Amino acid sequence: MPFWEDDRSATPQQGGAKMKATITIIKKELSNYGGDAFLIGFSGEDGKSYRTWVYENCGNYQRWRQIIAKGVGTAVGNLNIKSGRLINADSFPVLS
Repeated sequence: MPFWEDDRSATPQQGGAKMKATITIIKKELSNYGGDAFLIGFSGEDGKSYRTWVYENCGNYQRWRQIIAKGVGTAVGNLNIKSGRLINADSFPVLS
């Protein structure tokens, strides 16, 4: 069975494992693509720092809107690692 179908065998770098993290910073900037862009920094359960970019004009913004509004200190789960310490903005984040 491929790793993307079985979370038990996936590592975060493989994209299948889910992680939890706490928001440490939210920085709002003007996007080069129109609207606002949000740089969101996290502290993962493993103690490492992670980040993601969420763009107001992208469809995944609706998944992040409530979490961005809650602000720094918000615990978030169901996050996927895209590569290294970059969280995939196409994750389906949940408040934890």
